[in-house]
Amino acid sequence: MLLLDDFFLLHEVVIPKLLGIKEKYVVATYPLLIVAFLLFFMSKLLTTSYLVLLSALGFLALSVLTDALSHSYTNELEYLFEDGFKFMGIVGWFYYFTSTSLLILKHSLDTNFISVGEAEEMLV
Repeated sequence: MLLLDDFFLLHEVVIPKLLGIKEKYVVATYPLLIVAFLLFFMSKLLTTSYLVLLSALGFLALSVLTDALSHSYTNELEYLFEDGFKFMGIVGWFYYFTSTSLLILKHSLDTNFISVGEAEEMLV
C-alpha cells in the first residue's frame, strides 16, 4: 500500500482530487493502520525478529518527518535524507517479511514433511 501510494502519489494528488479527502487526513490514516496491524498481530510479531520491523518503521517515520519539515525549503541534501530514510525503511521492511516468511515456510515444511515410507504406509 505504501509503495503504491508513493509511486502514484495517492495521498498527494489522486485521493484528494478524486475523493475530496484532504491530504493530511489520508496521511494520518497510515500510522493508524500500522498501529492496528501491530496490535492485531502482536502475539505473532513478538515471536519474530520484531526489532528489524520496528527499525524499518522508524526509518519510514523519519522519512515522513523529514518530508514534513522540509516543505518550505528543499534542496538536494533534504531529498537525500528523505529518500535515504525511505530506502532504509523499505530494505528493512523487505528483509523482515522475507526472512520471517522463509522461517515460517521452512518450519512448516520441517514439521509436516513425512518420509516416503510413511506416505506408502498411508496409501496401503
